[in-house]
Amino acid sequence: MVALGQDPLNIKDEQRQCPTFNEFFELKYLPFVKVDKRSWLTDESLYRNHIKDAFGHIKMNQITKGKVRDFLHTKIGSGSAKGTVNRMLVLLRYSFNLAIEWEVAGVTENPARGVKPFQENNKIERYVTQEESLALKAALEESENPSLKFIIAFLLVTGARKQEALRACWDDIDLNANVWRIPLSKSGKVRHITLSETAVNFLMMVKAHNAKLLGKESDACPYVFPNPNTVKSFCNVFYAWDTARTKVGLPDLRIHDLRHTFASTLVNNGVSLYEVQKLLGHAHIRTTERYAHLRQERLQESASFAGKTFAHILNTPDPIIVPGGMALLK
Repeated sequence: MVALGQDPLNIKDEQRQCPTFNEFFELKYLPFVKVDKRSWLTDESLYRNHIKDAFGHIKMNQITKGKVRDFLHTKIGSGSAKGTVNRMLVLLRYSFNLAIEWEVAGVTENPARGVKPFQENNKIERYVTQEESLALKAALEESENPSLKFIIAFLLVTGARKQEALRACWDDIDLNANVWRIPLSKSGKVRHITLSETAVNFLMMVKAHNAKLLGKESDACPYVFPNPNTVKSFCNVFYAWDTARTKVGLPDLRIHDLRHTFASTLVNNGVSLYEVQKLLGHAHIRTTERYAHLRQERLQESASFAGKTFAHILNTPDPIIVPGGMALLK
């Protein structure tokens, strides 16, 4: 080691000074991410509930790739979802990357690097049909939460995220320019939502509803959808929503599916993915593609363009439609 220009005493000293993963996570990692990472509470929960028992007491330089891989497979075996386990892997990898960047004593390699995440198959395609929306309307009218029907309708006509709608303030909405400014989006940046004429007219209805609901207090209330009991924004509307969806036999319908429906409706009416991406506020168009569900009828209609254009090449005759939907050539 001396011949290679290394000092074995310094290396041994660094190894002795190497912190345990728990010491690093609580004394260095958490104070760092609390400053500008909005999801730091998720990191803290993942560590406390899953990672701490496995690696918290071990020095960081003694955590190997094999131990990380065994840990992940143990979690899968105990019933944890693949998506959750993959987030544990991401947290481990990021923690070690920071430790190396900060030159933490004894940490020279990242044992989570090169460990492949589990293949996830959790794509959920759920969209609200016209029939379901009519059934929902009736249930929402009878909800104990008088604002729920307005919140749900607003999500359907804007494609906004639930928390964006619940925290919406009148000062951020320009009804003359038809623009809603969201100060803090999921990405941590300001984003703007273009409001349709329907959405603007709907907001005028909401104003009238709030005036009736709150009386004089509505003038001083900054929130678009205030809780009548606290005159503050709703923290959540899950229980009222769960009651409404269960009542009409749609227990699998999530509030986030309203955002899926918004995107799907636009795409099926010819709006480009690029425009839908901007309306949804996605940084990457591949995220938008997950929401963009095309009806089979729309796909068949689009495919027929090419068929009609090039049918003359093979002199293809018109199809015969027979019972059962089969198309046979003459």
